[in-house]
Amino acid sequence: MEFKQPKLFGKDEDGMYLGKVDMIGIGSECDTVYISNRKPNLWIFSLLNGYKQIGVFKIDNPHTFSEGDLIQVKKENNEIISITKEETE
Repeated sequence: MEFKQPKLFGKDEDGMYLGKVDMIGIGSECDTVYISNRKPNLWIFSLLNGYKQIGVFKIDNPHTFSEGDLIQVKKENNEIISITKEETE
Protein backbone atom coordinates (compact mmCIF):
# COMPACT_ATOMS: atom_id res chain seq x y z
CA MET A 1 0.00 0.00 0.00
CA GLU A 2 1.30 3.46 -0.85
CA PHE A 3 0.98 6.12 1.83
CA LYS A 4 0.65 9.83 1.07
CA GLN A 5 2.64 12.60 2.74
CA PRO A 6 0.69 15.45 4.35
CA LYS A 7 1.31 18.85 2.79
CA LEU A 8 2.70 21.67 4.91
CA PHE A 9 0.37 24.11 3.13
CA GLY A 10 -2.95 23.53 1.42
CA LYS A 11 -5.29 20.55 1.31
CA ASP A 12 -4.09 16.97 1.61
CA GLU A 13 -4.81 14.46 -1.14
CA ASP A 14 -7.37 11.68 -0.74
CA GLY A 15 -5.78 8.44 0.43
CA MET A 16 -4.00 6.72 3.29
CA TYR A 17 -1.53 8.42 5.64
CA LEU A 18 0.71 7.18 8.43
CA GLY A 19 0.04 9.07 11.63
CA LYS A 20 0.62 9.23 15.35
CA VAL A 21 -1.90 10.05 18.09
CA ASP A 22 -0.54 13.25 19.66
CA MET A 23 -3.31 13.84 22.17
CA ILE A 24 -6.77 12.59 23.10
CA GLY A 25 -9.36 15.06 24.34
CA ILE A 26 -11.73 13.29 26.72
CA GLY A 27 -15.46 13.78 26.24
CA SER A 28 -18.55 12.25 27.79
CA GLU A 29 -19.80 10.29 24.77
CA CYS A 30 -16.90 10.62 22.34
CA ASP A 31 -13.23 11.53 22.50
CA THR A 32 -11.33 13.81 20.14
CA VAL A 33 -8.16 12.28 18.69
CA TYR A 34 -5.50 14.75 17.50
CA ILE A 35 -3.31 13.17 14.82
CA SER A 36 0.02 14.27 13.38
CA ASN A 37 2.44 12.77 10.93
CA ARG A 38 5.25 10.83 12.54
CA LYS A 39 7.73 13.70 12.56
CA PRO A 40 8.78 15.28 15.87
CA ASN A 41 5.94 17.29 17.41
CA LEU A 42 7.83 20.56 17.89
CA TRP A 43 5.11 22.46 16.02
CA ILE A 44 6.82 25.81 16.48
CA PHE A 45 9.60 24.57 14.18
CA SER A 46 7.20 22.87 11.73
CA LEU A 47 8.71 24.51 8.65
CA LEU A 48 12.12 23.13 9.58
CA ASN A 49 11.31 19.63 10.82
CA GLY A 50 8.26 18.77 8.68
CA TYR A 51 5.78 18.37 11.56
CA LYS A 52 2.19 18.55 10.31
CA GLN A 53 -1.08 17.92 12.06
CA ILE A 54 -3.00 15.52 9.84
CA GLY A 55 -6.24 16.38 11.57
CA VAL A 56 -8.74 15.77 14.33
CA PHE A 57 -11.09 12.80 14.51
CA LYS A 58 -13.96 12.14 16.92
CA ILE A 59 -14.31 8.56 18.11
CA ASP A 60 -16.98 6.95 20.29
CA ASN A 61 -16.19 5.67 23.78
CA PRO A 62 -14.96 3.12 24.65
CA HIS A 63 -12.00 2.76 22.30
CA THR A 64 -8.49 1.32 22.44
CA PHE A 65 -6.49 4.31 21.19
CA SER A 66 -3.80 5.87 23.39
CA GLU A 67 -1.50 8.85 23.03
CA GLY A 68 1.59 7.84 21.06
CA ASP A 69 -0.14 5.07 19.07
CA LEU A 70 1.01 4.67 15.49
CA ILE A 71 -2.01 4.62 13.22
CA GLN A 72 -3.17 4.58 9.62
CA VAL A 73 -5.46 7.42 8.58
CA LYS A 74 -7.86 7.50 5.64
CA LYS A 75 -8.69 10.97 4.27
CA GLU A 76 -11.26 12.06 1.72
CA ASN A 77 -12.06 15.66 0.78
CA ASN A 78 -9.36 16.80 3.22
CA GLU A 79 -11.23 15.18 6.16
CA ILE A 80 -10.37 12.09 8.17
CA ILE A 81 -12.97 9.39 7.64
CA SER A 82 -11.34 6.51 9.55
CA ILE A 83 -8.35 5.58 11.69
CA THR A 84 -6.92 2.16 12.50
CA LYS A 85 -4.08 1.07 14.73
CA GLU A 86 -1.00 -0.08 12.92
CA GLU A 87 -0.38 -3.77 13.40
CA THR A 88 2.88 -4.56 15.20
CA GLU A 89 4.56 -7.91 14.85
